[in-house]
Amino acid sequence: VIEYLKSNIVMLRWMIAGGYGDAETLGRRESRMEEWIANPVLLRADPDADYAAVIDIDLSDIREPILAVPNDPDHSALLSDVAGKHIDEVFIGSCMTNIGHFRAAGKLLEKN
Repeated sequence: VIEYLKSNIVMLRWMIAGGYGDAETLGRRESRMEEWIANPVLLRADPDADYAAVIDIDLSDIREPILAVPNDPDHSALLSDVAGKHIDEVFIGSCMTNIGHFRAAGKLLEKN
């Protein structure tokens, strides 16, 4: 987790320096990440917490990447189902995106 936060801090600093978005908001986010790194405490569910649903996923059942397909967050496809199809544009990101994902994508694009 700390490794990802550190890379996100680098990205936030780059965004602030480039004038992207609200510097105060981004700076506050960066500060909170640095504070957590200084004293990392993982969140835990309350022992008596109630959940609307519990979803268990056996990761050993996932044999290939699963991709989000445009226009609906619930629409997904296996990589083998879309391999070889023409792609006009892509979105790289998620709630856990960090600068490493963009670096990896950049290396792939350099090769093609």
